[in-house]
Amino acid sequence: MTGPQPLPQHGSTTGTDFALRLTATVFAAAFAVHGIDHLRRGLDFESTPIFVIGTIQTLVVFAVVLVAIRSRWAPLTAVVVGTANAAGFLFQHVLPAWFGSLSDSFVHAPLDRHVTAFSWFVALLDIFAAIAFAIAGGLTLRVRNAF
Repeated sequence: MTGPQPLPQHGSTTGTDFALRLTATVFAAAFAVHGIDHLRRGLDFESTPIFVIGTIQTLVVFAVVLVAIRSRWAPLTAVVVGTANAAGFLFQHVLPAWFGSLSDSFVHAPLDRHVTAFSWFVALLDIFAAIAFAIAGGLTLRVRNAF
């Protein structure tokens, strides 16, 4: 076994490789808009663990770069980063504040958190984009290992 194969070059792409590139683009855009929403809401109430998790979540950029350069590691990275980010956004924003300083819950958020319908939309978009990215990575791995 020689390890993961690189993504095909332009003109010789499979459907799964296209899906991986498309979901990487959508995920990166959703992640950026989510960051803008955090800036809009303010950062003064965010805990240190939230800042640390947010910094770790920027591995999205690394994963998207791997897809862009057609690295053989891109699909596996998409699975790992997409899954971790979907879980992170779900635990941080969608679930009630069960995790103390690890939560920035939108559920019953105080008015000073400035959570709006846009905040909810962006958080949910981020979760679905992360899941789609992970699925596209998994399908790409599956197709490559089938040959």
